[in-house]
Amino acid sequence: MSRHQSRGFSLIELLITLVVIGVIAAISLPNLMAAIDKGKQKRTMADLRSIGTAVGWDHPFVVDSEATAYTISSSGKDGAPSGCVIGTLTTRFDQDICFSHGQFIQYPVGPQD
Repeated sequence: MSRHQSRGFSLIELLITLVVIGVIAAISLPNLMAAIDKGKQKRTMADLRSIGTAVGWDHPFVVDSEATAYTISSSGKDGAPSGCVIGTLTTRFDQDICFSHGQFIQYPVGPQD
């Protein structure tokens, strides 16, 4: 057996492999980031469309916001805002529906009258 018989990869072969992987990553990463941003943009458009078509009772939504706090509410059938109280379960069509920080804080449940 020869002393120069190879059993593994040489340093040059490993470096070439790393360069090829780096080039592939450099090419695909911007495309991946653009695809992620496009997905977020499409989701925002769908959310805005949902809000636009969900304006119930033909009354406007009310958005109250401060630096990081926000509340979105829709007055009920009568169109008169009744205010949002955290944890209120409404049972009438004329009560507000309120959404804040990713969850409903006042919403309808059960039979409505």
